[in-house]
Amino acid sequence: MENQLKAAADSDKPAFLYHLGDVIYFNGQSSLYKSEFYEPYQYYPALIFAIPGNHDGDTRVQKGDLPDPEPSLYGFYNNFCDTAPHHVTPYRMSMTQPYVYWALDAPFVTIIGLYSNVEGSLDARGRNDQQHYLETQMKAADPKKKLLLTVHHPPFSLDHCTAGRRTS
Repeated sequence: MENQLKAAADSDKPAFLYHLGDVIYFNGQSSLYKSEFYEPYQYYPALIFAIPGNHDGDTRVQKGDLPDPEPSLYGFYNNFCDTAPHHVTPYRMSMTQPYVYWALDAPFVTIIGLYSNVEGSLDARGRNDQQHYLETQMKAADPKKKLLLTVHHPPFSLDHCTAGRRTS
């Protein structure tokens, strides 16, 4: 990515990278961001936006995982939703996204980023906060722009649709 960015004509250089989650593994520990995010992207000069994946918010300890005493999404929130950006490394600052699900309004596109949670759903059982947010953002989106919906887990998967059914 660094070489592509350097080789591109100024008019073709991307303004940002949009990361679709699992920024770090395994349980979203904030202590891993330096080695698993900031160092690998240290020479990538453009902004990096992200939505969290299941590993960014997973606090369950599984075989071989380091114990994670932090609340779910703590590391992601502190590195991507920082209210006072600071240099985490000499090469890159923390980001100031408004929340773990959010919309980016760019000149030719609106990108709605969602958090599909650890189990793959938008909202916990009995809640519909993010579903309501998505509906509101889609209605408010400029119809003259492209609209992208981003989420870590696939919104539709044959894995889930065929479970328990025989297909031929």
